[in-house]
Amino acid sequence: MKRLSVIIVVALAALGAFFLLRSGGGDAANDTATHAGDIRREIRIGTEGAYPPFNYIDEKGQLNGFDIDMVKAMCEEAKFRCTFVAQDWDGLIPGLLTHKYDAIAASMSITEERRKTVDFTNRYYRTPIRFVTRRDSLLVVSAEGMEGKTIGVQRATTSASYLRDTFGNAVSVRYYDTQENAYLDLTAGRIDAVLADAIQLWKWLQGADGQNYDFRGETIYVDDGIGIAIRKGDEELANAFNQALQGIRANGTYDAISNRYFPFSIY
Repeated sequence: MKRLSVIIVVALAALGAFFLLRSGGGDAANDTATHAGDIRREIRIGTEGAYPPFNYIDEKGQLNGFDIDMVKAMCEEAKFRCTFVAQDWDGLIPGLLTHKYDAIAASMSITEERRKTVDFTNRYYRTPIRFVTRRDSLLVVSAEGMEGKTIGVQRATTSASYLRDTFGNAVSVRYYDTQENAYLDLTAGRIDAVLADAIQLWKWLQGADGQNYDFRGETIYVDDGIGIAIRKGDEELANAFNQALQGIRANGTYDAISNRYFPFSIY
């Protein structure tokens, strides 16, 4: 009788385990395998982490910002497992080419010059560039009005290219490794104006440091928008990101993220 009882208990335990597995619970290995099966590809994303509100290190030491949230949403839509790598701006494209990461999401403008080296996805937002000066500045945005003035700009940006190509030697250009350092020199009176992404400037003007400053001159469009940079020939990755972008724009995720950062459309 005792032997029969043991047999019955074992049988019931086996039956219970069968139904538990059929219901999808109680097996960590199965859960992990299922989750891993949902992942199409592991992707490393290079970003700067020094360009708020688009990408920055928050008070917890984590990468945050519009670029980060937008790419996380695209990765989820594409079923990618994405991790981020912080990299100085000047080293972003070299890092991509040496396979330090698979893509760049750092508010990088799509330009013909950059297309010679990397490919881009479709744009995920667009912004012009603009000048910012003190409100009481007499600077006029023209070759004559800016002659002899010192203009701050971040290195290796569309703003830097525009300044050089448009004004040549009429202005003195001071280059910075980060946009924040350009702002520091502007508020300290060491430069007369800053030229940068208009949305990034708009965010800075909302803060305490930007209270005595304002836009100067017209909005200037110099590129085809902001895209994710990838290595030449990686069409599979580009197509996956493009489809994911289309998906999050259709299901409302894009607008939900954008509205957290901006009171206007930047697409």
